[in-house]
Amino acid sequence: MRLEANRDRNMLEQVERLNAEIGAVSVEYPQRYVTLLVAEIDTHKRIIHYVNCGQQSRALFRAKTARLRV
Repeated sequence: MRLEANRDRNMLEQVERLNAEIGAVSVEYPQRYVTLLVAEIDTHKRIIHYVNCGQQSRALFRAKTARLRV
């Protein structure tokens, strides 16, 4: 992932390339898998952009209200 991150800043394209490469070398091991969450955090705008791979559950915790949204 570090090599992909150095190529460009488009998270979706990074994950697509990474998925293709992992798939190409893992044909012999179909029972194994990789999970990944890639996130870009803009602290000034207070926005998170993310790509979630392999894990469908996600949660949002709001510190100000101490609320958890699943």
